[in-house]
Amino acid sequence: MAGASSYGVANVKVRVSKAQLLTSATYAKLISCHDTRSIVLQLQESIYSKYLVGIDPQTVTPRKLIWKIRQRVPEKFEIIRDNLPQRSQYFIDLIFSWYELINLKTVLRGINFSGDWNTIKHLLVPMGKFKTLPFELMVASGSIDNAILMIKDSKYYTTLMTARHRFLLEETLFPIEVLLDLEYWQKVWDEIENLPDIDQKAVRPIITRIIERNDLIWAARYRFFYHLTESEIINYTLGIGTKVNDSIIRQVAQGKRLAEVIGEIYPNLTGKVSSAQGEGQQLSLWEIELTREIARVCSSTFSAQPFSLAPALAYILILEYEIQDLVLLIEAKASGVTSENYQPYLINQGYN
Repeated sequence: MAGASSYGVANVKVRVSKAQLLTSATYAKLISCHDTRSIVLQLQESIYSKYLVGIDPQTVTPRKLIWKIRQRVPEKFEIIRDNLPQRSQYFIDLIFSWYELINLKTVLRGINFSGDWNTIKHLLVPMGKFKTLPFELMVASGSIDNAILMIKDSKYYTTLMTARHRFLLEETLFPIEVLLDLEYWQKVWDEIENLPDIDQKAVRPIITRIIERNDLIWAARYRFFYHLTESEIINYTLGIGTKVNDSIIRQVAQGKRLAEVIGEIYPNLTGKVSSAQGEGQQLSLWEIELTREIARVCSSTFSAQPFSLAPALAYILILEYEIQDLVLLIEAKASGVTSENYQPYLINQGYN
């Protein structure tokens, strides 16, 4: 009864929110749209209509439209987060801070390429009422060094300073972004231990799948695109997953086909990606398949562990995947990409 009493209200909020996710029928209508205007008109008939008030379907840019629909994320997060027991709020806040991390990396890229704030601001994920870094001032500072110094009191400062030397030496943000990602997911993993036992058991399978997906895709990309050595790839991955440890990562780093590795770890995914595709395209498709697997695990938690932290975490992730699909659809329609070319990359296409 303790779980039911602690998570009763949050469970109701999650169930209501889950019922508002886009249906397969709505996805079909969105896929059939011919352009951005049609996408806007279709979204105005959905739960996203409240975020599109005042939007002109004829003139709205894809970037502005994406920024508008992303406002749903912090709004739903706040509703669910505020109804969780206090002991769970820190962990869910940590999950939400992933968006701040994305924004930090986007701002650093913008500064590195001399972008202006008006260009960068609509690339950022809206954070709603939640306090975040002084991104506009960081952009105005004009350099990576100045921007880092502006956030010396933040949790990112030590990592940024650790990677700063390599950034200056190699003139690439790659080492900074890698270390930020590694530090974040290690922190999430460590924080599971601070949850009550019932929440640990319910949440760990979801976080494990995320970290395993990251490690597999990171390792394959580090080898294929960046030609990193085996030891570098080991250093740039976590290797803490149940099924994806350093031994598995070494296999990928040594050139074992990702399809073969994934088939051995997750037999249900065997053959999901055609080997006829180029290796770079296969990596992108495998990332989608592994994300669909995370979504399936999330979906199973709603009935398996209803009175725990897992449904709240699962909903936040599934909402994010819905947004990612909408972003893909908007960008594809704006660019004139055919449905045959973009549909394989829709997360919801393959797990509902």
